[in-house]
Amino acid sequence: MTKKADTRVCRYPHCKHDDKTINLTSDKYVKDGSSYYHEECYKNKSNIQLIKNLWHDHISSTVVYSQLMNILNQLIFKDNISSDYIVFVVQYCIDNQRKLRYPPGLRYCVDDQVIKDAYNKKMQPIIHHSDFSADNVEDDSPKFTISKKPAGFKSILGGK
Repeated sequence: MTKKADTRVCRYPHCKHDDKTINLTSDKYVKDGSSYYHEECYKNKSNIQLIKNLWHDHISSTVVYSQLMNILNQLIFKDNISSDYIVFVVQYCIDNQRKLRYPPGLRYCVDDQVIKDAYNKKMQPIIHHSDFSADNVEDDSPKFTISKKPAGFKSILGGK
């Protein structure tokens, strides 16, 4: 049984946990000022803020934020698309000068196969300095050699 002092309420409005309760002794959480968030709730909150900042700074400073938030909420909370992926999509469009001018256009970019492939490639683990070795094994199998014929004009003209 947890004490009242060991629990907090997640302040994220879109918290997916049943009762929004954070057990400070067993749950992973983030404290931001005096507010507590589940780790994944805080990550979504931070990613959405990052998307808003990227959009304002690199795509359009006159964006209608209510429209952008409606699209983001639909993609993240209704379509269950990772906020990390949406950050990647926005950054990819900025870096590769893809045409993304209005918030509903984000839906098309999220479904773009080129961007999906780039994200999957980025998410694959990188193998650093693989160590491959082969043991010298005595082999009794027959050895084959091919004698090389001389090449050039002498071989054509019949000379040796």
